[in-house]
Parts: sequence; structure tokens; C-alpha cells
Amino acid sequence: YIFSVEKHFISGFRDFQNGNYSRAIDSFGTTIATDQHHTQAQQYSRSARKKRDDLIDSQMRDGTKYREKMMYQRWSSAFEKAIVLINNINSKQYQLASSQLEECRTLKKEGGR
Repeated sequence: YIFSVEKHFISGFRDFQNGNYSRAIDSFGTTIATDQHHTQAQQYSRSARKKRDDLIDSQMRDGTKYREKMMYQRWSSAFEKAIVLINNINSKQYQLASSQLEECRTLKKEGGR
């Protein structure tokens, strides 16, 4: 039991250190579900959520900036990254990123750079 809890925590911690916040959140969630009093997992889970949300916001801002400059490749890349990070089709941010990506692809087909 303790080995399993620590195994998930260590896996989450490695993902956290490597910037893979979504996987870290999943591992910390498993740790917390198994041991509700695992304070380190709770702390790192909150921190991973914050870092992932900051990364999503950054990609959304970048995508908007590239949209204004009609930099199609960077525009689509930023919103694709945001979609992967959000990973929730029902999220308003996900829907916004998807519509921005679709707009970019449409404009690019119509003769963009």
C-alpha cells in the first residue's frame, strides 16, 4: 500500500519536474485518492494545476498575438498546444482555442503565408 502511494507520488514528482503538469496532476490525484492525508501530493497537485493554467494562458496570449500579426504557423501552433494542455472539450477555453485554430487553418487555405 505505502509502496504504491509513493510510486505514484514519485512518478508525479518526476512529471512535475519535467514540466508535464497534466500527467503530474493525474499521478498526484491517484496518490491523494489512495492516501487523503498525503500533504506533499496535495501541495504539488495545486502547484502543477497553477503551472498548467499559467502555461495555457501563455499559449492563448501568444496565439492571439500571432493572430494579430497573421503569423499562421505560430498562431496554429500556440492554439494546438493550448488544446492539448486543456484536454477538456467542454471547457470554454478549449472551445475558444479550437475556434481560433479553425479560423487560422481557414485563412491559411485562402492564401495566407
